[in-house]
Amino acid sequence: MAEKTKAKDVQEAGRSGKTGPTYQRIHELPLHTKVAVVLVTDALAWVLALLTVMLLRYDFGLTDAQWAWAIGYTVAAIAVQTLASIGLSFVRGRSRVASFEEVIETAGFVILVILPIGLILSAFITDFPRALAIVMPPLALVLMLAARGVYRILISRSRVSGNGKEQATPALVYGAGEAGRQVAQLVDHAVESPYRILGFVDDSPGKQKQRIREYQVLGTGKKLIKIAEKVQATTVILAVSNAPASMIQRVSRECVANGLDLVIIPPVSEMIGGRVSLDRLREFNVADLLGRRQIKTDVRSIADYVMGKRVLVTGAGGSIGSELSRQLNRLGPSKLILLDRDESELHAVRLSIDGD
Repeated sequence: MAEKTKAKDVQEAGRSGKTGPTYQRIHELPLHTKVAVVLVTDALAWVLALLTVMLLRYDFGLTDAQWAWAIGYTVAAIAVQTLASIGLSFVRGRSRVASFEEVIETAGFVILVILPIGLILSAFITDFPRALAIVMPPLALVLMLAARGVYRILISRSRVSGNGKEQATPALVYGAGEAGRQVAQLVDHAVESPYRILGFVDDSPGKQKQRIREYQVLGTGKKLIKIAEKVQATTVILAVSNAPASMIQRVSRECVANGLDLVIIPPVSEMIGGRVSLDRLREFNVADLLGRRQIKTDVRSIADYVMGKRVLVTGAGGSIGSELSRQLNRLGPSKLILLDRDESELHAVRLSIDGD
C-alpha cells in the first residue's frame, strides 16, 4: 500500500510539471530576470557576429566611416529586436524559450526584418560593409539558436538527473512509436519516476538501432525475454495504442513465464487528447484482451443458467478461457468440463480452481 501511495504521489508530481532542482531554480526566477537573460544573450550574439565578420572578412581593416555604420547597424539590430521581443511578447511567456514556436519567431524576425534592413542600407550607402549585411544576421541567428539549444539540453539533463532513477523499477518499453516516445518523455520529466527505462523493443525492422530520446531500440518483440534478461529489466511497458488482443496475450504469457511484470497504456479512447500519462499506466488484467471497456454483469441474474448444470468451456487454457472457467465454477455447476489442446495450461487452470 505504501509503495502504491508513493507511486501515485510521484505520478501526480510528474503531471504537475515539477522537475529536478536545477530546473526549478531556473523557472522560479522572476519573469523580468528571465527576460533580461534572453535579451542580453541575443545582444551578445549580435556583437559576437559583428566581431567575427570584421575579423574573418575585413581583418578589422575598416575606415572610420565603415566602423561607424557597422556599429550603428549592430546597435540598431539589437534595439529593434529587443523592442519587438518585448512589444510582441516573444520573451514574456507567449512561447517557451527554446521551443519550436519561439525559435520560429526569432528566426522569422531576423530574416524578414533585420536582414532586409541591412541589404537596403548596403544598396544605398557606399560606406556600409556589404558582407556585414549579408553574413552578420544569419550568423547572429545561428548563435542565438545555439544558445537556446544549450539551454534546452541543460534543462533536459537537469530534469532527468533529478527524477530518482536509481530507485525506480528497471523497465523495457515495448513499442517505439508515438506512445512509446510519450512514455519516455514522461519518465524523464517526472520528479521521481516509478520507472527507469533501459531501452525499447519494436517489431518494425525500420526502427532497429534507432534512438528514442536517449534510449536505443534494442531489438524486436521476438527477442523480448532475451533483451530483458540482458539489461536486467523487471518490467515491460507495453506502449502500443489499441494493441490487438493476440499481441497482449502473447506478451502477457511471456512475461508471466519469465517473472516479468507487464504494464500497459490505456486505449486511445480512454486517453485525454491522445496523450499518455504516468498515472494511467497500470498492470495488465484479463479485461485488456477484450479491446473495449469491461462490461459489468449482474452475476445473480445469470446464475440460474449455470447452477446445477454441466458446462463445457473450450479454449479453457487461454487467458479468457481460464478466467471464464474460474468465474463459472463460482456459480455452482454440477460439472465443469475444460477443453484445450495445451495439457499444461489445462492443468494450471484446474489447480487455480481446485487449489490442489
